[in-house]
Amino acid sequence: MEYLEVAMNDVLRLGRDAAVWAARSYRHHFPLVFGLSIIPTVQRFAVVYWKPPALISITTEVLVTGTRILLAVLIVRIMLAEIGVDRRTAWSRLKAAIDSRRRAFWASGRCSRSPS
Repeated sequence: MEYLEVAMNDVLRLGRDAAVWAARSYRHHFPLVFGLSIIPTVQRFAVVYWKPPALISITTEVLVTGTRILLAVLIVRIMLAEIGVDRRTAWSRLKAAIDSRRRAFWASGRCSRSPS
């Protein structure tokens, strides 16, 4: 029982630390995060409100997807720089983690999809 309490405390501490880091990082990099986040917001509003032709809607969806990918990449790069891990080391650690839990990694993708 004591082990479970220690493990729960570790999980709660890790969750708190992640939330604190996210809030601090968001404040510190507000122009970047807000600037890249406003693009999908404006696009969604424009598509719903003005209903542009399909070609424009599709083109702006591609722009939004690229913006979201760019934001995710920049957040990961910022995080790696803050903890002092170079990209090559981080990539090898990610590959090793996925390889060691390959079945769980692929199963997690199937679980997140909604049933058809």
